[in-house]
Formats: sequence, C-alpha cells, structure tokens
Amino acid sequence: MDPSYVTNLHTLLAQTVASDTALIKNATATLNQQYYKDPACIPALFEIIATSPDQNIRQLAAVELRKRIAQGDGKLWRALDASIRQQVKTKIFETILAEQVAIVRHSTSRVIAAIASWDLASNAWPELMPFLQQATSSPTAAHREVGIYIMYSVLETVIEGIKQQISSLFTIFTELIKDPESALVRITTVQALGVLAQYIEPEEKQYIKAFQNLVPQILAVVNENCAADNEAPARDGFDVIETLLILETPLLSKSIPALVEFCLTTGANKDISDEIRHMALNALNWTIKYKKSKIQSLNMGKAILEMLLPIGSEADPEDNDEDSPSRLAFRAVDALATVLPPQQVFPPLHQLVTQYMQSPDPGLRKAAMMAFGVTVEGCSEYIRPHMKSLWPLIDSGLTDPEAVVRKAACIAFACICEWLEEECAERHAILLPAILRLTDDEGTQQAACTALDAYLEILDVEIHQYLPTIMNQLTKLLSTAPVPVKCVVTGAIGSAAHASKAAFTPYFEATISRLQPFLTLEKEGEEQDLRGIATDAIGTLAEAVGRDKFAPYVPNLMEASFDGARKGSARLRECSYIFFGVMAKVFGEDFAPYLEHVMPMLLESLKQTEGGGDDTIDQIVKQNPDAFSTGDSAQEIIDITPEADNDPATAISVNSAIAIEKEIAADTMGTIFNHTRNHFLPWLEQCTLALIEQLNHYYEGIRKSALISLFQFL
Repeated sequence: MDPSYVTNLHTLLAQTVASDTALIKNATATLNQQYYKDPACIPALFEIIATSPDQNIRQLAAVELRKRIAQGDGKLWRALDASIRQQVKTKIFETILAEQVAIVRHSTSRVIAAIASWDLASNAWPELMPFLQQATSSPTAAHREVGIYIMYSVLETVIEGIKQQISSLFTIFTELIKDPESALVRITTVQALGVLAQYIEPEEKQYIKAFQNLVPQILAVVNENCAADNEAPARDGFDVIETLLILETPLLSKSIPALVEFCLTTGANKDISDEIRHMALNALNWTIKYKKSKIQSLNMGKAILEMLLPIGSEADPEDNDEDSPSRLAFRAVDALATVLPPQQVFPPLHQLVTQYMQSPDPGLRKAAMMAFGVTVEGCSEYIRPHMKSLWPLIDSGLTDPEAVVRKAACIAFACICEWLEEECAERHAILLPAILRLTDDEGTQQAACTALDAYLEILDVEIHQYLPTIMNQLTKLLSTAPVPVKCVVTGAIGSAAHASKAAFTPYFEATISRLQPFLTLEKEGEEQDLRGIATDAIGTLAEAVGRDKFAPYVPNLMEASFDGARKGSARLRECSYIFFGVMAKVFGEDFAPYLEHVMPMLLESLKQTEGGGDDTIDQIVKQNPDAFSTGDSAQEIIDITPEADNDPATAISVNSAIAIEKEIAADTMGTIFNHTRNHFLPWLEQCTLALIEQLNHYYEGIRKSALISLFQFL
C-alpha cells in the first residue's frame, strides 16, 4: 500500500469534518471522484481504522469503508486481489479487539458484516464463525461485547451463510443473555435475538421452542434496564419486543401473561423516567392489538384494567398533544374495548368506574370518567341497553367539585355523543344546561365547548328552544376566551347553525360579524387553526340561512378564502376548497364567475407531489425497495444504525397534509360541477385528466374522491 495514498486519504477525511464549508465541499468532491471509485481505497481506509490516532477519523473511515464494500453488489471489494481481501479479513479481527472506543468498534463491526454479506455464503471467510465463537466465550468482557455486536451486525446483514449455524447461535445466546459481568453483552444479545427471530419460519418447531425458552430471559434483561432507568438500552429492548409481537411465528405465545405483567408493572413505576414508562405502555398497546386472541382466551381484560386505571389517575401535561403515562393507559383501555368482546371489558370496567367515582381521590374519579369515555366506541352496542343506569355516573362527573373530574366527564360525554346519539339527544333537558354551565368554568371551558360541539351535532329540532341561550353564551366566549377555546367555540357555532338550519337566521348577522375578522389572521399555529375553523363555520352558516341572506357577504369572504389558499398552508387550502364547494351548492350557477379563480387552484393542488418524487406506491417501491422490505432475504434488511445512509423514512417522506388536500380538491371538483353544470365545461377535460391520474394514488381517500367526481362528470 502506497503510504502517500493513505496519508492523502487521511487528510481528506479530516477536511470533511472541518469547520470550513468550502474545504468540506472540495474534500468531499475529491474523495468521490478520485478515491471512492478506486478499489485501493478499501485497504487504505482499513489502514486508517487500524492506525489513525484520531478516533473521529477512525470512525469516519469505518463508515466509509462499509459503504465502499457494500456498494454496487460489492464491485470494489471483488475487484481487489484475493490476497488483499484476505489480509483485510485477517487483520480486522485484531484491529477491532484492540479498539478502545465503542462507536468505532460498532462501525468496524458493520464493516465485518458488509464483508460477510459477500463472502460468508460462498464460504470465502471460514475464519469468521470460529473467531466469533472465541470472542463471545472470552473471559474478557470487552471481547465478549465485541463478539456479540459483530454477531448482531452480521445477522442484520446476512443470514444465508449462517442459517446452518442457528442451533449453535442459540447455544451461544443462551449463555450471553445471562452474562454475569456485562449489561452491554446482555442487551446486545437481546437485539441479536430480535433479528434472528425474523428468520424463524412457523414450521421450524425446534427453533421456535428454543426461542420461546429464551423469552423470559429477554424480558428479564429489558426489565433490568427499565428498573435501572437506562433509557437507551431499554428502548433497544422494547424495539425487540415490538418486533416479536408483529411476527407470525408464535415466539411469544407462551409468555404473553408475563409480557403483559411486565409492561403494566413498568408502566406503573413512578420511580423511573416517563420515557421508559411510555415505552412499556406502548408495548402493552401493541400486545393487546397483536395478541388479542391470546388475551381473550386467557380472559385477561379485567386484570389489565385493574392496573391501567390507577395509572390513568395521574396528572396530564397541559399540552394535549404530549404523551403521558395516563394518556397511554387510556389508549390501552381503548385498545381493549376495541379488540376484545365487550362482555370481557365493560362489566369489570363498570365495576371499577363505580368504585372509583366514590373515591375521595379526584385523580381516581378522573380516571373513571376517562376510562368510561374511551370504551364507548368499542362497547357501544353492549352499553346501549344499560345507559339509563349509567347516566348518573356522567351526571356526577359533570357536577364534581374538582375541575379535573368535570373536564374528564366532558370528554367522556363527547365520546358518548358520537356513538350513542339517540340516548344523548333524549336527555337534552338535563345535559345541555349542565354543559353550558361548564363553558363558563375556566377549568373546564375548552372541554365543555368540545362536548357542546359534539352534542349540537346530534341534536335536531330539540335545539330550537335552547338556541338563544346557546348563542348568547358562544358569542360571549368569542370575545373573551383564549384562542384555543375560540377554535372550539367557532366549531360549536357551526354545529348550532347546522342543527337549527333556518332557525339560526336571527343570529346570523351578529355571528358573521364576529367570525369574519378571524379570516384575516396571519400567524401560524393557533391563529391559523382558528382561521381554518372559522372558514368552515361560515360555510355552514351559508347553508343554514340560504343564498339571499348570505349573498352580501360573498365577495369579501371569497377574497378572504382566496387569500387563505395562497398562504402556503395545506390546512387553509383545504378549508378554502370546502368553502368553495359550499358556495357552489348555495349559489348554483351564480357561482360561475369565480370558476376562473377557483379551478386553477384545485388543479394545481392535484399536481403536487408528496415527498421527493411521484406519489404512487408502485413508483415509491421501485425507487426505494428496501423501504418496503419484508425481510425475505438478509440483503433486504434495512440498516438502521446511526451511520446508515439508506433511511427509508427519508426515501418515502410522504406529506399526509398534501394527500388530504388533494382528497378535498378532488371532491370539490365534483361538487362544483354538480352545481355549475354548463359553466364548468371549459374545465371539464383538464379536471378529468387530473382526476384520472389520481386513481392510482397510494391514499384511498384520494382514489375514492377522484372516482366519485369522475362519475359525477358522466
């Protein structure tokens, strides 16, 4: 090896991590053009890993060496003389054992895995497995750590060449998972088992039994990291558990009770970080969903509920989008109610809710209300005949002395409104005044307005007698409430207009004068949300009061909607498009003058791409096959290490907001055509072609909207 070649390569690598942008750019270009296309870079990079005094350069060299060996079906690696390849394979063992820095060892392990991906299956590296067996049985813990990490890396990269070694791997893993000295050896063994599990077929009974025997030890290793509050290794362990849960091979079937107990116990442990508790409760949620038959056959619903509800009694963070142990506990309760027979869920839950509502602890009463609410969807038909006896629980929650309980009762009531409409509507004389009172309560204001919105959506003529009181209260809140509450209030006004229809007319002018200013809000975040909701609500007002009353406001409102659609927000464009559709419904052919402005916007939305390229699944898969790998062969395993350069999340970074915008745009085209008829003809061909292009879109909502609109064109 020419020493100057190695020296120059080392210098260029150092320049790529310098602070000078121009230097980085030039060095990267030189590396790509003059070195990384040359097979000689492989032994040179290895020499740098073995000799450089700078750990950052050794790390970078290892990352680049893995890429060079892996790229292009191993073209550069195979181009090397066999003696040079053998020299690298021989020396890399002593190099990795001598390396003192963990991240460099890990990256060097990936190099070994890359070489193994080409040489192991062809039996061109017979020394590898004996070395790994020797390293993993070494009396030196650091050597065992190296050995198991290499095994883990190799398993992630190649399986064909070691398929016949599975029995011996189980023997090795059985010892390493109980390593008395190194926690790193134990958790890396768990990770290696997680990869190995993906290659065990349902008919391989011997391997299934061997793996099942190791599951209790896997749980013990994950548990020890959770108990010690070691977040990173705990996350690695839960990743393995979730992998095992989604596999068809029944590797966990004998350990489901132990797994559920572990997740519940860890999720309830207030002495460890919330992050680890979240991991445990998320794993429980996956267990409920993927192992529902086992949980059902063992009748575990009652025991799970008894441990989840106390977790649900804990305080929640103010941010509604932030996870917390209590919120994840209710998510698990929801999962139970959704996947298990209702008779296994609601009777024990009813008993717990009744018991907790009598507790002096407001946290437990809050948990009772929330749990009741989240089970309604999955158990609605089971609950329906019993609602008369259950209403006192909700009534008690709505009048509880503690705001946290009243808020939870509002949330529960909103859930009941969605799934038990008739039962809710018939109690309007009791429920509507109770909810309206809570809209004046700062502690429950937003939740009460959300509940009111849900309730108004299901009321019909019953709303008329309450409309003066409702509108007086909502109008007041539009002036005094904070922006998040105004968002909910505005939605509730739309629901009131929808429910009362023409009876809303006396309140129209006062209401629209208050809502119109919201259509000029410019700030992102809450104000933008309010602008979108106000646009939707004003459209509902138009449908309620009719064209004659609404006509004077149309020019200004259309201009505001055009402005919103130009703001660069997919959400505001959605709201504007829905508003355009409503205007077409209300004004029919009189909407035609706006088509020249509206239709180009809709067509432009349909032309957008989500992510970096075309947005059909077939094309995304062709461009990024690894992102959709099923793991049928080891070459398809995705490298998810920090130094990996093939991130599937980046490759298929689909923008769901744009997808929904397209769905709305496609739907709006059909709506406008239906109501403007002949005036739409100049746009018919363009719209037809644009909609046909959406029929192969990956998102079902777009395909459905496009198809419905095309049928309307016929």
